Amino acid sequence: MQERATMASQNEPKHTNRLAAQSSPYLRQHAHNPVDWHPWGSEAIELAREQDRPIFLSIGYSTCYWCHVMERESFENEATADVMNAHFVNIKLDREQRPDVDEIYMTACQVFTQMTTGRAGGGWPLSVFIDSETLQPFFVGTYFPPHPGQGRPSFTQVLEGMANAWRSDRSGVSEQAEKISELVVDSLQAGDAARPLGMSQVDMAVDRLMSMYDREHGGFGQAPKFPQPVFLELLIDAGWERPAIRDAVLHTLDSMAMGGIHDHLGGGFHRYSVDEMWLVPHFEKMLYDNGQLASIYADAHERTGDSFYAEVLENLLDYVLLEMTDSDTGLFHSAQDAEVNTREGENYLWTPDQVRAALGDSEDISFALNYFGLDEGPNFRDPHHRDLPPSNVLFLGERPERFARRTALSRESFDRVRERTRRRLFDVRRLRDQPSLDDKVITSWNGLMIRGMAEGGRVLGRPEYIAAASRAAEALLEGMWGVDGHLLRASREGNGSINGFLED
Repeated sequence: MQERATMASQNEPKHTNRLAAQSSPYLRQHAHNPVDWHPWGSEAIELAREQDRPIFLSIGYSTCYWCHVMERESFENEATADVMNAHFVNIKLDREQRPDVDEIYMTACQVFTQMTTGRAGGGWPLSVFIDSETLQPFFVGTYFPPHPGQGRPSFTQVLEGMANAWRSDRSGVSEQAEKISELVVDSLQAGDAARPLGMSQVDMAVDRLMSMYDREHGGFGQAPKFPQPVFLELLIDAGWERPAIRDAVLHTLDSMAMGGIHDHLGGGFHRYSVDEMWLVPHFEKMLYDNGQLASIYADAHERTGDSFYAEVLENLLDYVLLEMTDSDTGLFHSAQDAEVNTREGENYLWTPDQVRAALGDSEDISFALNYFGLDEGPNFRDPHHRDLPPSNVLFLGERPERFARRTALSRESFDRVRERTRRRLFDVRRLRDQPSLDDKVITSWNGLMIRGMAEGGRVLGRPEYIAAASRAAEALLEGMWGVDGHLLRASREGNGSINGFLED
C-alpha cells in the first residue's frame, strides 16, 4: 500500500498553476511549469497593481513550434521561473481565443522593433512587458534564448533588465510605454478614409497581386511562402477570363499540390513553406488553411475539370474527417502540432530505407522512391537537431499524369500502384507517434471548413461531405452560444466563455 502511494506521488507533477483549470490546450500545456502563470483577466491585472509589479505577458498557440522551444528552455527552468515569479505577474494568453488582445500587442511588437532596430518584426511566442497600471507595453519581443548569442540577450537578462527598469527608472518606463502606445494607436487607426469600392479598386488589387506573383514557383512573394487562399479567390473571381491571371492561379495550385507543403500520404496542407519552392513546410496543420484551400480547389476543379485538383480536394476532406473532426458533435478541431517528440515534422519525414522497410519485398519500392522524390537525395535537415541524419519531405517532381506518361504506365496501372503505395506508407506512418491535436472548436474556422466541405461535396458529387458540413453547421448553431445569448468565439468539450468577434 505504501509502495503504491509512493509511486502515485512520483507520477504527480511537481508544479501545478492556475492554467490547469483553463480549457485552452495551449494554456494547459503550461499548467505544470514552475512559473506562477495566470490566465489573462481582471484578477491577474488587479494583482499586479496591488503588488506594484509589471506584467509579463506571453502570447502563443498550441501548435507553435517556437512556443514549445521557449517553454522547454525557459518556462520549465526553475531558476528562470524564480526570476519571473519574484518580479512579475506572469500571464499566458492563447491568441486563437483572444485575437483582439493579440492584435494590440503584436502591433506593439512591430512598432517597437521598428523603433529599436529599424525593421518591424513579430511572431510567436510574443513576449510583452506591460505597465500594470495602464496596460501599456514598455518592452516587446518574441522568442528569447536561454543564453545570449547572435545579437540576442538571454531571456534571463531581459527579465532582470525589465525588473531593474521598473524599480529604478519608473518614469522612463512610463515614457516609453506611452510612446509605444501612441504608435500602436496610430498604426491601428491608420488607413485610407472610407470610400466606395468599384472595379477600379478591384483592378488595382489584382495588378498588385500579379506584381507579387512568383513566375518560377507560383504563389506570391518570397520565402517563407504561405498559401494565401484569399489572394487566389480574388484572382479567380476578378480575373479568371484573363489568361495571364488564370495561368498564375493554376500554376500556384499545381505548385502547392506537388510541393512538400501538401501532405501526399495523409492529405491536407501544412501552414507554410520555409522556402520559395513549396518544398519544406513548417509542419503544423491549421483548420482555417485547409477550409479555405478546400474551397479554392473545389472552384478550380469545377472550372477546369482537372482530376488532379479533384484528388487533392478529396484527400484534404478525407483527412479532415479522419483526423480533425469530433466524432460526437461533428465539429472540426483547430490544429495539429508541428513537432513530435520535440522534433519538427518527425512523423512526416522519410528515408529511402524506411520506405523500403514499409513496402517490403515489393516492386512498388522503385515507384515510391521515384514518385515521391526520394531518389533525388535528402531535402530536410532539422536546423534545431543537427545530430539527426538528413531525411526527406515527400514531394512530386511533376504532375501525376506526366509521371505516368514518363514511366510508360497506363493511367489505370498508375492509379492502382500509387494508391497501394500511398496506403501502405500511410498505414506505417500512423503507427508512429502522432502530433498533438488542438481540439478546441473555433467558430470562424469551423465556418471556413463547413463551406469547403459543402463545396467539395457538391463539385465531387459526394453527399457524405455535404452531410458532414451540415452536421457541423447544425452543431455550431446549436452549441456556440453563451448564457447571455452572444455567439461564442471558441469552446472545448462543450465549454466556452469568450464572446465571438467580427470574423466569427
